[in-house]
Amino acid sequence: MATAVRHEAAARLPAMAILASVAVFIVHLPAFAHRLLDGDEAVYGSIAALMNQGGALYGDGGVDNKPPGIFWTYAATFGLFGTYQMTAVHLIALVVMAATCVLLFLIGRPRPSMAC
Repeated sequence: MATAVRHEAAARLPAMAILASVAVFIVHLPAFAHRLLDGDEAVYGSIAALMNQGGALYGDGGVDNKPPGIFWTYAATFGLFGTYQMTAVHLIALVVMAATCVLLFLIGRPRPSMAC
């Protein structure tokens, strides 16, 4: 009996992962209605634009104490989609969050070798 319940719950997990990804998408829809979600995005964007113009990270007028990954992400996004294209930044963030939901599902899903 317990095994049947466990198999039924395991069968629902992919649907739950998809539901979590859809929930992430719905919750982040307002990000596409507003150009900037907060002042930090303006700082990240201006430093990334400065980097794309040849400026040095953590110098040449743009200074912030964040690790470089956020600036590289913004700079790459601006390089692909155009400077200050915040909709593209928000879309990439949304895709990364949805992919994280799927990855967490794959890490946490029950496996036959883990059955009790």
